[in-house]
Amino acid sequence: MGIADRRREQMVDLVQPQLGAGEEIHANLPSSQTGPSPWFYAVTYLIAFWIRQLGVVVTNKRVFFVKRGTFTVKGIDEVLPLDDVYVTDWKLSALWSTLRIRRPDGVLKLNVHRVHRDDAEQLVHVLAEQPADAA
Repeated sequence: MGIADRRREQMVDLVQPQLGAGEEIHANLPSSQTGPSPWFYAVTYLIAFWIRQLGVVVTNKRVFFVKRGTFTVKGIDEVLPLDDVYVTDWKLSALWSTLRIRRPDGVLKLNVHRVHRDDAEQLVHVLAEQPADAA
């Protein structure tokens, strides 16, 4: 079992007790980074100041944004209704892909490493199915 599989299991273990009747997990992005491009961090060595690691779990009713530490899951950061969250942009790249998610408070940019690209594509597919009003 790889590190991505362990992260995925940690996310499910955290969210599972919060699920309501008939609610099931449809997508699980176990790790992503917010903030400027990871290439910026590599060039300037500022890896700890603006970075925030997030995981995203999507059920058939809600979207859970989960705070992550380096090796552990810290807790649920935010829970939003599924209708309030959708993907606005998904740019694939060789190492770091960029995913932009529209939320009620604005757009959240997530940098996704290639290890988690398949999970991110599943998330994009699930959130793209939702009808959304373009803001």
